[in-house]
Amino acid sequence: MKTELEQAFGTLGVPVGAPASDVKTAYRTLIRSHHPDHVAGDRSVANDRLAEINAAKDLIDRTPAPLRDRPRRAETAQRTPEQERAHREQQARAFRKAMEARSNAETDAERLAREADERTAQSQEQAERQAAVRRTQEETRLRRQAAFAAAVSGRSSVASPGSLFGKLRSLGAR
Repeated sequence: MKTELEQAFGTLGVPVGAPASDVKTAYRTLIRSHHPDHVAGDRSVANDRLAEINAAKDLIDRTPAPLRDRPRRAETAQRTPEQERAHREQQARAFRKAMEARSNAETDAERLAREADERTAQSQEQAERQAAVRRTQEETRLRRQAAFAAAVSGRSSVASPGSLFGKLRSLGAR
């Protein structure tokens, strides 16, 4: 047994819970085709049909939108088993696609994090190599300076290892 609202939607030829734009389009089409001025023959039948169409449109317009849209679930009951299966398969495909996109995003994030870690490690290695080069250069400079000082003062040609390495330690070298 159909409710008055379901009958009104049926009179206009639109599914229960159809959007207002669909209701308006169906109403205008029916009014044009059933208007007494455009119908040949008995005008009283056309007037009755026109009154029925207007009453259906008025009932739908007077019904608050949440109540009007609620019966949309009735559309799912009208599906054939094949349509229902196709609908469920479409939902499953959409879900799998969303999950795949999520997995790809997680994989991409992991790859980007790994690449950032590798760049950080490479930067640290490069910084350590540069520090070792600077220590070697400083060590060489200190040895040359010590050798020059020894040659100028007339002492031995090389400074004592203790004093040389003491200066290096004070500079932070190993």
